[in-house]
Amino acid sequence: KMEGQSFTCSLDPKKKYEFYVCSRNNRLVEGDSTGKVFYDTAKRYDIATKLKAYYKKTGHLLMIQGEQVGPTIQENIYNFKEVQWFVFRLKEYVDGKWIERNWYDMAPILKDLGLQRVPLVDVIDDMGQFDTVDKLVNYAEGVAWTPKTINTGLQYHPTDGDKLWKTYLQHEGIVVKSFDYDKEKGRGYSFKVKNLQYAEKGLKEIAKVCRELEAKK
Repeated sequence: KMEGQSFTCSLDPKKKYEFYVCSRNNRLVEGDSTGKVFYDTAKRYDIATKLKAYYKKTGHLLMIQGEQVGPTIQENIYNFKEVQWFVFRLKEYVDGKWIERNWYDMAPILKDLGLQRVPLVDVIDDMGQFDTVDKLVNYAEGVAWTPKTINTGLQYHPTDGDKLWKTYLQHEGIVVKSFDYDKEKGRGYSFKVKNLQYAEKGLKEIAKVCRELEAKK
């Protein structure tokens, strides 16, 4: 689970394929203060041009949802020098219907567009091993991510007994999604597993620790 702002972008088939951007809940206006940071990211990645080129080549529209992270956003705990966008959902408009693309199917499309997916923690064949909420939370608390690596199965620090957030840059949590997930069709499942300790510490404290660990490298 990336710590940032979710936003979606697409071409509107009802308005002559006009490019638009939405926050998690609202369609945004480019000229106002709320929409500026979202549209700035879209321009940085030249998403409108890429979506129009994809439509011209394939005849298919795309709807892309991702998390933008970086300066001025959620304390920028990853210490990025500029805003980055990580895609976690992609739909393709085919024959008048939006079709959800799974993790693997979206890969070649995003590569063609020059966009990156959110970090993949693991592929788990048997979810039966997580038969309690506690087991899921313990797994989520054992995940740490940096822009270069992902670690799983980490434990509490042996010397001070503190949670991982203070030692390994543990983050907000994980998103679990089934391979066949399609919200509109009511198929599969997708849910978040939050790291409670992380949430209790607050972003300012998390960011402070991240900066300290980054300085020690």
